[in-house]
Amino acid sequence: INLLEADPRLREQMRLAMNESYRTLLGHFRHESGHYYWQRLVAHGDCLEGFRSRFGDERRHYQDSLDEYYREGPPPDWQDNYVVAYASSHPLEDFAECWSHYLHMVDTLQTAADDQLAIGDRRFADPLGTGLPFHQLIDQWHALAPAMNDLNRSMGLDDAYPFSLTGPVIGKLDFVHGVVRAAKP
Repeated sequence: INLLEADPRLREQMRLAMNESYRTLLGHFRHESGHYYWQRLVAHGDCLEGFRSRFGDERRHYQDSLDEYYREGPPPDWQDNYVVAYASSHPLEDFAECWSHYLHMVDTLQTAADDQLAIGDRRFADPLGTGLPFHQLIDQWHALAPAMNDLNRSMGLDDAYPFSLTGPVIGKLDFVHGVVRAAKP
């Protein structure tokens, strides 16, 4: 955990320096929790091969990969396969970013369900409390995220969720969903 993330001014400086569209303290905690849960739920479990098929081989040298990322930047087509540029630096960072985004999505959808929010005739269901299948979770997210962005823009604020979920990213989020579901008692 980087304590500098708690200082809004320094966090904003880091966001700008790293050319990020979004950086929050909650996002930082969720990202770092992804590293913890990768160790607990993936590293020594039955899903390691599934992880490698979606995210890549985590045995790739971590520090060398980060050094290369900071020296050369992300691949030019990173948006096709990663939720954020930093996720392209190493498979473990990709997992941590997807974990973080999954938590953003689930928490926001749970809040929408708890508040009985509706968009048109669509009501939102608690994705974990109801055992919502992943494809329905994504369908709900694709309805809620643009509405949140529109509301923020109406208030002169930045988008609440300025990210694009491509097919490969959705596949990675589905993997995270499976890991979470398998870990539930």
